[in-house]
Amino acid sequence: VGTTPSLFSVNFESEPHTKRYSTTWNEEVTGILSTSLSLVEHTMLLSETTDWIVEHWPKATLPLAAYTAVYLGLFVYPADPNIFWIWLQIPLYWIHQFEKHLFPGGISSFVNVRVLGSSDGDRPLTSRRTFWASVPLPWIAFPASAILA
Repeated sequence: VGTTPSLFSVNFESEPHTKRYSTTWNEEVTGILSTSLSLVEHTMLLSETTDWIVEHWPKATLPLAAYTAVYLGLFVYPADPNIFWIWLQIPLYWIHQFEKHLFPGGISSFVNVRVLGSSDGDRPLTSRRTFWASVPLPWIAFPASAILA
């Protein structure tokens, strides 16, 4: 019997009744394990990235609002003033979010300490809950409705 490479190759000439693993199988197992590890690493990286976004998204609203307002004024207003006024609500709301979530101390700590009487400024209204309550509407629904207008 010849030594044809396969997933499991059997060599009866040199060592009867023993299976030896081909390099193809070893490479395949190594590839699977390294892929699994990289999936775990990617999941951890995604979790860290999500945590960073949840914590720092309000800081992006003011520069994004300024950039968007300038863009709207330069390119959208000359083309169609009505569309300009529809789209202008988005950077205005982002300015509102900037002041609401960052000054003075943010809405989360105000609600937690003053309204709910919590001693912890980040409980029960956490940064993650504030993110999910504040981001989908102005960052997804407003632009979608402006596109549909």
